[in-house]
Amino acid sequence: IGFSIRFWFVLRLVIVLSCQHVFSLFISISSVVACSYSPNGFLLATGSMNGEVRLWDPYAGQSVTCVDADDLCCSSCVFSPHQSTDMVLQEDGSYQQCYRFILATGGQDYTVKLWTVASADGETSITHWQTLSGHSGPVYSVAFSPDLTHIASGAGDKTVILWDIGTRQAVYSMGDHTRYVTTVAFSPNGKGLATGSNDKTLRIWKLVDPNTTMGVEESEKEPTTVGECQMAKILSERGVKPGSPVGGWSVDEVAQWLRKVGLQEHEEIFRGNAIDGSELLTLDAQMLNEDLGITALGHRNKILRAIRELCSTTRECDGVPEEFLCPITMEVMQDPVIAADGYSYERSSILSWLAEGKQTSPMTNLPLSSSSLTSNRQLKMLIEKQVASNQQKESTSEET
Repeated sequence: IGFSIRFWFVLRLVIVLSCQHVFSLFISISSVVACSYSPNGFLLATGSMNGEVRLWDPYAGQSVTCVDADDLCCSSCVFSPHQSTDMVLQEDGSYQQCYRFILATGGQDYTVKLWTVASADGETSITHWQTLSGHSGPVYSVAFSPDLTHIASGAGDKTVILWDIGTRQAVYSMGDHTRYVTTVAFSPNGKGLATGSNDKTLRIWKLVDPNTTMGVEESEKEPTTVGECQMAKILSERGVKPGSPVGGWSVDEVAQWLRKVGLQEHEEIFRGNAIDGSELLTLDAQMLNEDLGITALGHRNKILRAIRELCSTTRECDGVPEEFLCPITMEVMQDPVIAADGYSYERSSILSWLAEGKQTSPMTNLPLSSSSLTSNRQLKMLIEKQVASNQQKESTSEET
């Protein structure tokens, strides 16, 4: 199975845009999940699911060099916004112009790696320069500041770290997101930073001191969000009283919530089994099937998704991070694997999905480029650690 990168020429006539496909670069090893042009446009970097970073000549359509950046997956790569140029003495006594860049990558090993890229006379090299360690989750996005003094990285540990390129040290960490941080971007003047997350929020930050970047604060304006800025409205629409913990809901409040989220057909079952807020938060697929008699898989999944969304909105259920749940079954994963769409699923669940002839991503509904699966060992270790911690807490609670 091959994976490809497509190149297009964009032609602009007045306000009409059109694209013409130029050629495809075929990679027979793994899915491409990130790409970035060098500032002069002479090189293209790609990051793949197998952890490989490959540099291409986009005009010749040829690979020029590659390096293993991560053991699992290189989920992000970006060239520095500026380049340096110097003249290199050749053996024949002539001088050859050499372009130098910095390339930053992030991956499943929880680190940001910096690489130096040199290109001269058709020869290109990439050399590891520095590893920035500080995240406790996979790094999903990296970005250079316009003045090339700092790097921002967003990761699965729900944090954004600002790094000083000169000292290669972390100068600030922001942990305000409640789910994966999937994208980061600097403003053109370098004084602003935008961060996006699976918690359905986009946060805007301003650098308090752009020269030293020793402080960061959230913008005085209301952040652009889907979840937080409309929290009261969302809670109201779902029958949740602002400030009322879900765990303290009565049976009637749970029934009201069921009606608000379109699950009113199960209201009688929930009432008959006296499902209040505390019971609602403990429901899983097995309990829905065996104890409540909800045998339809689609209905069970819909209920579990609604509960998880409710938990995320009201900041409850923090004992089990959403990232540890399989998006298909909404249950804690035991054998997580990464699919071609870049998301992690329980192995048996995604295999069943594919066995049913489905060729689209369960998360994005876009076509899957392949059916290959890669074990997510890092996520599995985090889940096992979380489960052990929860069991220890329960044991301690019972003893006391």
